[in-house]
Amino acid sequence: MAEVYGKSGVGVVLSGMGRDGAAGAARLKQAGGTVFAQAPESCVIWGMPGAVAKAGIAAATLNPDAIALMLGSFLPGRRPT
Repeated sequence: MAEVYGKSGVGVVLSGMGRDGAAGAARLKQAGGTVFAQAPESCVIWGMPGAVAKAGIAAATLNPDAIALMLGSFLPGRRPT
């Protein structure tokens, strides 16, 4: 996604184990894209989103419903509310 979409790319890291998603999320952020991570209180396992949040890669750490609202602001013709 980083190579194709660059600064227009948006990634979401949801509940899961490990930290392999952090590598891809870091590449997206370095390309100018935006990454959101799921908040710990809404995760079954905070390993993957936690790795992204702790590394400072996530633009925000939010519950899934809030992530969905943020994603809507990236659609053409939409502005954040």
